Amino acid sequence: MGHISAWKHEEKRLRKKGNYLLSYNNRMITGYLMSALWCGVFFIAGGIFGLILFLGQAAFAKFILEVVNYMEHYGLVRQSKQPVGPEHSWNTNKTMSTLVLFSLTRHSAHHETPRVKFWKLDPYENAPQMPYGYLTTLIICLIPPLWHRIISPCLNEWEQRYAMV
Repeated sequence: MGHISAWKHEEKRLRKKGNYLLSYNNRMITGYLMSALWCGVFFIAGGIFGLILFLGQAAFAKFILEVVNYMEHYGLVRQSKQPVGPEHSWNTNKTMSTLVLFSLTRHSAHHETPRVKFWKLDPYENAPQMPYGYLTTLIICLIPPLWHRIISPCLNEWEQRYAMV
């Protein structure tokens, strides 16, 4: 439902600015056009094989993005009127993950201050911590029995520290 939600947000944004939904100001439409342009570039450069490679890597990247989003929020709950805070996402301060992923690991700080540039985000020591760095956690969460065995104690700790009664 994320795609439908994005359309609703974009419609609201355009309406607020006095723009039409079907216009060049619509970020959803420009996103589609950019994707079509890239498909065209890869088709021209490599024919059907180039297009298939491009679409394949795009599908893989989307899969990884969704797995990362899943693991960054797994099991953490928030009351409907409660503001989003650092306790609503998993964080990691592992050095290699921070270096390789350009501070993506400071996810909890991003939730608290979403408009701050990633390189200015602070590591949160007291936010919920992933048991491992991003790559290890990503691999583990693709093996459900192992994922549940490792993440369950972390969720129990989260409930004791952060869950609202």
